[in-house]
Amino acid sequence: MGRPPSDARDRVLSIAVKHLKRQGPSAITLDEIAAEAGCAKGLITYHFESKDRLIQAASEEILGDHQAAWASALHGNALDDVIRQTWQTLLAEARDGHWRAWLPLATSRDRVISQLVSNHASSFADSLRMAAESQMRTLGLQPAISIAELGQFLAAGLQGIGLRLATGVKPEALEGAHSALWAAVLGMTRPD
Repeated sequence: MGRPPSDARDRVLSIAVKHLKRQGPSAITLDEIAAEAGCAKGLITYHFESKDRLIQAASEEILGDHQAAWASALHGNALDDVIRQTWQTLLAEARDGHWRAWLPLATSRDRVISQLVSNHASSFADSLRMAAESQMRTLGLQPAISIAELGQFLAAGLQGIGLRLATGVKPEALEGAHSALWAAVLGMTRPD
């Protein structure tokens, strides 16, 4: 008895995500994905139409996983919990290849991927803004700059640290930078 068609689609997508995280979109070939998935190349085009559509689906999967991981990391009761959880999330994403995939996705010329990344980056900054705003209220602080700018600042800093981890910089060399980023956020506040 054969596997259900959705199983093949999910298997192909999972392999494409793995390849995207390891090698980037330009190194992905349908032949390689089909061989690893144990299916015909035609099955991939049946489910995804083209290599571009497969890469788009894999990108959506990677960005969705990122969003879920950060929603969990930012859901802490105390600021020190959030700081610790965001550091652990950065490390986990560096290990699983998220940040290796991020740069080629963020610089993609594909219109659909570019829009996916842009929407995701805005959503990420917004999630950080809401988390920072919540923590500040808890601490009796208010931002000295606009809360939207604060979210953008955090997003840029965290993405930069993630990318540095992806390039092989040792975590010990960046943990202080991560803490300093959060200290800078606190430095951009005043008592309520």
